[in-house]
Amino acid sequence: MRNHTDDAHTINISVPRARGEVFAKLAKIPEVQLLYVSALACTRHRGSELVEMQRQGRLSYLLFDEIDMITGDYINKTRAAAAQIAAARNPTGIILLTGCQSALLSTDYGLLTQEIEGELGIPVRVHDGCRLCGFDEEAPSAGTGTLNQLLYDFIRPGGKSGAPSVNILGTAELDTHSELFSVLEAAGVKRINCLAACKSREDYQEMGRAHLNIVVSAQDMPIGPYLQERLGIPWVGLGGIYDADELARAYEKLGAALGAAIDVAPFKNKLDEKLQAVKSAVGGRAIAVDGDAEMARWLLNAGFSVTGLSLPSRQGLTQAQRGWFEENATNLKIERSGRGGGNGGGRGGGYGGEKGRDGGGKGRGGGYGDVEGAYGGRGGAASSRRTDAGFGYKGAAAGGRRAGSYGGSDMGRGRGQRERGARDAARIKAGYAGSMEILSSLERIAGGGMQ
Repeated sequence: MRNHTDDAHTINISVPRARGEVFAKLAKIPEVQLLYVSALACTRHRGSELVEMQRQGRLSYLLFDEIDMITGDYINKTRAAAAQIAAARNPTGIILLTGCQSALLSTDYGLLTQEIEGELGIPVRVHDGCRLCGFDEEAPSAGTGTLNQLLYDFIRPGGKSGAPSVNILGTAELDTHSELFSVLEAAGVKRINCLAACKSREDYQEMGRAHLNIVVSAQDMPIGPYLQERLGIPWVGLGGIYDADELARAYEKLGAALGAAIDVAPFKNKLDEKLQAVKSAVGGRAIAVDGDAEMARWLLNAGFSVTGLSLPSRQGLTQAQRGWFEENATNLKIERSGRGGGNGGGRGGGYGGEKGRDGGGKGRGGGYGDVEGAYGGRGGAASSRRTDAGFGYKGAAAGGRRAGSYGGSDMGRGRGQRERGARDAARIKAGYAGSMEILSSLERIAGGGMQ
């Protein structure tokens, strides 16, 4: 965990959130094509990243001009582009990514995707990334759920797998130091799936046969009930839980879902002992929490002096949280942290204190002429005025898939191999391991160490 002190009296801690570019997140879905439908000017965002995604064969552009928008012909061209991509690449599905123009034109992409889906016979979804209306990756798009729910929207319901299996859900991949892996192994689980490990459509669809979904980060909690409704898979949440007793109840629920007795007493006792030791080390020093109301509540309830809570601009308190703070933390100052916080670059899954940034590299000049099919430039192949050049769907995005990730391999292959694979995809700690990391960080800061 990455923490710091503003002065000699206050310890600032922040929590991990799985931020990242929309394109890279959606490109984790195996064999799904991304189709960017917008104006040429919008391609200036994340230039180098998108060129690489094109080269990898996952991202296509359909660029509109003012005539397309005025006449409404962009609707027909979107249909034609989707059909051309489906015929050429045989994807498992298509995701339309839109821009500000769609909001200005009041395009009903929910209806449009339904019509295209009926024509092509494959799932078609939309993600609205319009910053004009206040982009929020956790807000629902037309006809779909949030961005993180959309990652699992192409899974079909299936019969349960023969051997017990679970899915670990969310964009924040789980560190192998979490006790969850050993608990699941002791409970008889033979297969653990996660999105980052899905290398084919078969791997991805295997997630529909799991016996249980486990959500390991607070921001991804809506995925659990969403997939329970869609796929009939029960779920358990471990994200945003830090208290030892609350974690024990979550694991009890997990055991009941798997039909196994789960003993977490050793982990609970270790956390209780650590909590007392850290309270002595920290004493009455003030603590400011960035980004997680549940962490602040846990520390306050444990007797720490939490004086500040900073929340991302679009993240509010639940009614239960607000009531608890009003009753138990009258001196707590709650404020907003600009454009949504984030976790400092996110590269190591760290708990960065820096604010996250939208955007990314800008494209050069106005075009991606170095890519076959020339996506930028006037008269380039992606210009929607050109009927012969098509949509230049050459190359694009696999972005976030990492080889050797934990899920998708049978436990029978050996613990060492399983843990090595998981470590490659490690991002956050959850469960008792997550709480232990927070306390260890507080202890280091209180002892004069910085990380």
